[in-house]
Amino acid sequence: RDSHANSAVLVRNEKDRDEAHAVNPDDDGGVAFQFQQGSQFVRDFIVGLEHIQTKAGLAPVISKSKSRQGVSVVVGVPTVLRQTKSYILDTLASLFRSMNQKDRDDALIVVFIGETDVNRAKQVASSIEERFPDELESGLLEIISPPPGFYFDFAKLEPTFDDKMERMVWRTKQVLDYAYLMLY
Repeated sequence: RDSHANSAVLVRNEKDRDEAHAVNPDDDGGVAFQFQQGSQFVRDFIVGLEHIQTKAGLAPVISKSKSRQGVSVVVGVPTVLRQTKSYILDTLASLFRSMNQKDRDDALIVVFIGETDVNRAKQVASSIEERFPDELESGLLEIISPPPGFYFDFAKLEPTFDDKMERMVWRTKQVLDYAYLMLY
């Protein structure tokens, strides 16, 4: 199934989010990542992002946040701007409708806008802000988008699985999008 056709929802515990990462500049201005013991996959993944040389290279270009902490559930909703219908507003409305006040007080919903064009990302963020100002103000909803430099030159991808370049770029970008959201 084409996962970009619908917004996907990822759920994880706030405690895991806090323990999963810490980003600190190292002595030479590069980025040092510290992960829980046993997260070899994450360490290997970071090596693949060597084009990011500073902490600023990971800072979201869009970040709408009240820095809510201490919640039990964090829901990540990745989205990209589509040429046809966008599902993000309907997805968020459905999530918010299904939450009672207790749920709203103990959750955080992070929308990840996976756009390399900052103006397009701002367009999506603006539509979310206009439709859900109360959820943003309360801290229930956050919006993030990575800087364009987070994505490397996809033309350098090595062919795998006999896939066409378009499929490889889509798959690689999707993995990077989900990784950025989970690292957040």
